[in-house]
Amino acid sequence: MKQQNIEAEQVKRDLEQQLREERERSDERVQEMKETVMRLQSHRWSSSEGANELSLLIEPQEIMKSKARSSSLRRLLHHIYFYRTRTPLLFGLYLLTIHVLLLLCLSGHL
Repeated sequence: MKQQNIEAEQVKRDLEQQLREERERSDERVQEMKETVMRLQSHRWSSSEGANELSLLIEPQEIMKSKARSSSLRRLLHHIYFYRTRTPLLFGLYLLTIHVLLLLCLSGHL
């Protein structure tokens, strides 16, 4: 039991050390990113090529998100409406609905 406690304490110390190292690395990365942002904000784009380069830096993530959204929506719709076993089922449900409505109209209940 004592040996397990010692091992658990050692593992805990190791994990805390790893956590500290990760925090230091993330803090360094955040600082680098802040410096990059400050540098880009202070830098005036003097030509249209510079503005074009900036837009190329910014747009790809937005484009990727919209493409991901549209492709996932497209896949979902394709899965719902064009799935092999579901298409005949939807068509059958459509025909049944039409016939029930027609029957209700002819019998005077609708």
